[in-house]
Amino acid sequence: MDTDKQDIPRTRPTSPFAEGDAPLPDGLLAIPVATALVAADGRILHWSPDAETLLGFSAEQAVGSRAADLLVEGQRRPEVLELFSRIVGGRPFSGIFPVRHRDGHVVRLDFRTFPVLGPNGDPMVLAVASDVSSVLRLASDLAVLDGFFTQSPVGMAVFDAELRFVRLNDALARINGVPQEQHLGRRLIEVLPSIDGHQVEAMMRRVLADGRSVLDARTHGWTPADPEREHAWSVACFRLDRPNGKVLGVCVTVVDITDRFEAETAAEAAQQRLALLNEASTRIGTTLDLATTARELAETAAPRLADTVIVEVLESMVRGGAVTPPDRSDRSAVLRRLAFHTVPGSGMSSVAPVGTVQRFHPSSPYAWALAHSRPVLVPHADAPGMNWFADDPVRSAAIHEQGVRSFMVVPLIARGSAIGTATFMRSRTEAPYDEADVALAGELSARAAVSIDNALLYTRERDASEQRQRALEAAETAQQRLALLNEASTRIGTTLDLHLTAQELVDVVIPRFADFVTVDIREAVMADEEPEPVPESGSVLLRAVAVGERVDDDTGTAGVRMANAADEVGGPRTPRTCTRRRCARAVRCWCRTWTSSRCAGSSPTRTGCSPAWTRACTRT
Repeated sequence: MDTDKQDIPRTRPTSPFAEGDAPLPDGLLAIPVATALVAADGRILHWSPDAETLLGFSAEQAVGSRAADLLVEGQRRPEVLELFSRIVGGRPFSGIFPVRHRDGHVVRLDFRTFPVLGPNGDPMVLAVASDVSSVLRLASDLAVLDGFFTQSPVGMAVFDAELRFVRLNDALARINGVPQEQHLGRRLIEVLPSIDGHQVEAMMRRVLADGRSVLDARTHGWTPADPEREHAWSVACFRLDRPNGKVLGVCVTVVDITDRFEAETAAEAAQQRLALLNEASTRIGTTLDLATTARELAETAAPRLADTVIVEVLESMVRGGAVTPPDRSDRSAVLRRLAFHTVPGSGMSSVAPVGTVQRFHPSSPYAWALAHSRPVLVPHADAPGMNWFADDPVRSAAIHEQGVRSFMVVPLIARGSAIGTATFMRSRTEAPYDEADVALAGELSARAAVSIDNALLYTRERDASEQRQRALEAAETAQQRLALLNEASTRIGTTLDLHLTAQELVDVVIPRFADFVTVDIREAVMADEEPEPVPESGSVLLRAVAVGERVDDDTGTAGVRMANAADEVGGPRTPRTCTRRRCARAVRCWCRTWTSSRCAGSSPTRTGCSPAWTRACTRT
């Protein structure tokens, strides 16, 4: 019996498994088949090893003995001899007949007998026999295997050592969408070029080489059975060996796990989204700085959600304004770019640098997202998707040239109002954005929007506080000056004495308005002469009538020390040029940083002088 051919489909009788001259009954399901050659007188001339296996008699014991005496019970010998004579006479016999085993028990054999002629023309009988129970068991096993192979809902295939299809069942043909006959004799990569056939064949080669079975290997791709949907399969592979160790090939089982694969993929994606949101809760909004918060959003989203992220905020918000209802006459959007982040190798570059203020056309996705407070999803940046930029050819060209595959624009919504947009782009990642990605981007943007809004509020309140502080300081300064003027109106001029009046002036302004004060009168006035006008580039002779400076005692209390050895009151002073005609009669200048010794010499430095007096009189 050719057991190898039992595994080969009828549509392809010439199987690679049956090639060669090796004896065939040594397959996985082989049974012993006994052969014997009997002369016309009943003597056994040949006795095969399988005959010894079946009946227990060795060739030495059987050859030369009469078959009827050796193998048949006494009461059945006449029947056997008559049957034998008919066979010798040219009538073959096939059927089941009981034969005695060496140990005495009876073995039922399925015989095939044929009359033949010997080398010298003598008639002989060739008998071929197998154990009936073994045949029945083999038939049952073959039926079970054949039924399992052909009726199993699991795709099954047998490949030879060259990885060519030898046999496959209907289930696999349906999975592949290719008829069985178009598989046979061809490799997997030839039958299904749209799956990862090279990976599967590499796995089969490893199994052929080391004999180690593989379970639940995953592969995916498209087949003619469902060309519009990517499927996933679980593949198992084990090696087929003959009992003598010769490798026949491999058997492969295939189970479509597309639904499970998609569910696992969705669960994994959900887990990754949750992990990203958890990370965002700690990375976004760590400060109240506007630019830092925008950059944190961009760096958190890339590369797990996008290859490039752009964050922009309404310019009116950055300037400290509030979100106002959209102007029906102008639906454009004026946005300030706060952050641009791209992963290495994305090929993306910024159209506008960070800090740039841009006006977007009302038909742009940015203006639309702001106006409707809803995201814009463009799964494929093809011609229909680029209609969003029909009125923005520069940006449209940049998106096309930089290889953007998919993008989405998500509004930043805080306290119910859209305050900006976050743009997510994929150029290196092939998978297009879907609704799940939009939901994730919305979650990230919502968290960032709250932080950005807080940063805007903080900046606005800080600026307002600084303005209030400056106003309070200005009011306090004005109040102090007014108080000083009120005090001066009662303390200065209480006498007609020139020197006392000058000293009263010094006492009033030190230390509240100046640390050092000198009062100089033109020498002509002191001489009771009519002073001449001072030319624009002339000089004038002055006399110091009062000099005072601030002094602090050991307790820190400020006081006034009048006069100075370096500039005695009443003595003439070095002529100085005054650039203002209003200085013709008197010069008054107070400076907090002057000291008496500095003022006594050459022209004093005016750094730190009171602005009012500096404007009134400039001394060189």
